[in-house]
Amino acid sequence: RGWGQDHLLLLVEEGNEPAIRLYRNMGYKQVWSDPTAKASMPVDFGGNTAMQTVTVTNVAMTKPIKAKPGLLGLGLFGVL
Repeated sequence: RGWGQDHLLLLVEEGNEPAIRLYRNMGYKQVWSDPTAKASMPVDFGGNTAMQTVTVTNVAMTKPIKAKPGLLGLGLFGVL
């Protein structure tokens, strides 16, 4: 809220069910997904590691920010 925002937004890969479950339990709701997102993955090439770009599906999740009065005036973030 101190930055003029009233929601948090995060991205998590669709296959990361433990993280999605955690975020849902924390009050986040899925708002959209992007099946064309890119991620970097390490790949072994005969003992050498390189990064390869792969396509993943990112899930966007959001929740409202609930700030405690007084904390933002001290330069501290509100409690979520």
